[in-house]
Amino acid sequence: MTLKRIKLIIISIGVIGFVLFLINDHFNQQKADENFLTKEYIGIIDSIHYYRGNRGFPVVMINGKWHRFGLRESWVEGYIEVRDSISKETGSDSIYVFRLNNSNAWIRKGFKTKK
Repeated sequence: MTLKRIKLIIISIGVIGFVLFLINDHFNQQKADENFLTKEYIGIIDSIHYYRGNRGFPVVMINGKWHRFGLRESWVEGYIEVRDSISKETGSDSIYVFRLNNSNAWIRKGFKTKK
């Protein structure tokens, strides 16, 4: 085998690997979008936890039920606090967070996911 042929084989393997990586990423993004659109949660945030292996995304307890936030909810994670009210409807790409201010008035903040 010549050096030229070995280089061609190595480059071919690299290109095939990169194409497979892009195809896998595309399907993972589609699945993440579908999962996000089918999610629904409405209620008061009881607890927020960050676990190892969850890639820095929080797991949020809303009305006694755990919800794992992912990439699409990352726009909310820096804003939410325990005792906030949160709302996300099935099929919607928006999340609304309601918080009581010092005058006991509810302040609404909307987050629309970005791709």
